[in-house]
Amino acid sequence: MKKLASLLFTSALCFAGVYDYPYLINSKEKYQDSVINKELMYGEFQAIIRFKPIYFNPSTNNITKDSQDYLDEIIKTYKKYEKKTTIVTIIGHTDVVQTKTEKVNQSWWYPTYPNDLTQESSEKIALSYATYTQNELLNKGIPKNNILIEQRAGLDNLYTTETKEGRDLNYRAMVTLYVKKDLDADSDGDGVIDSKDKCPMTPKGHKVNSEGCSTILNLTINYDVASYNITKDSNNRLKTVVDFMKKNKKFKVVLYGHTSNEGSNLKNQILSEKRALSIRKYLINQGIISSRIATYGKSSSEPVALNETKEGREKNRRVEVQLY
Repeated sequence: MKKLASLLFTSALCFAGVYDYPYLINSKEKYQDSVINKELMYGEFQAIIRFKPIYFNPSTNNITKDSQDYLDEIIKTYKKYEKKTTIVTIIGHTDVVQTKTEKVNQSWWYPTYPNDLTQESSEKIALSYATYTQNELLNKGIPKNNILIEQRAGLDNLYTTETKEGRDLNYRAMVTLYVKKDLDADSDGDGVIDSKDKCPMTPKGHKVNSEGCSTILNLTINYDVASYNITKDSNNRLKTVVDFMKKNKKFKVVLYGHTSNEGSNLKNQILSEKRALSIRKYLINQGIISSRIATYGKSSSEPVALNETKEGREKNRRVEVQLY
């Protein structure tokens, strides 16, 4: 059963989070469609952690032992973020609710398929799963004000309904932890708060500009007219990038090639790509593995200066080197 559950759940992860909020189907007298619900859909978060399903036995509606134990893992994760602003959502589910026609047809072909669920009983059971899970998490230390519960009845099957095993696994509660992003925080310690930091992983100690980007790591390499050859001066500047990447293995680099507006769009696109690739080749020759390097050609679409002047065109013939 565990093997089947693993296979089925893995295939469902790609869409497991599409129905977060606002999606309430309960009476608004019980569950307010509030600002906080819309915030879960549109807000900014440091992390969104979706836990494994909390399973319930459809015959008894009792939580399974493995899921009871797994609640402690949820608490351990929550404790890592309890000093942050967090929201925990719990959504209860059951197997699909069949119509009378479906019950007749499927009882003919699959005598063991039909369940006894009605829309009303399905909602009640799903809500009981969410409420039980909520009470357990409350008892383990999560504040009530941090928890939102909902039921989705049989509207969101996570597993196949073609087997009894799969149908039984649809009786569950789904728990998600939302960790709000602190917009006043300075995660990389460079003196620029996260909400204004365009280079959020700049290592400590590097001098940065007003946008939080290191003046050492993020370089602009300029080129001669219609050329993608790296100049000697640029070679010397790129050495700082090579040295840094060799010492800091977790960092990668993205190379954005640009041109002035001289020539056709096609010609400029090809030239901008060749300029980015020229630096990629240089870095690889210096010992940086190719999987740490990404290249993009921007043609003449993003000028940094006026193309009407010689000086402006010189500034636009460039590759931007950004580490992250």
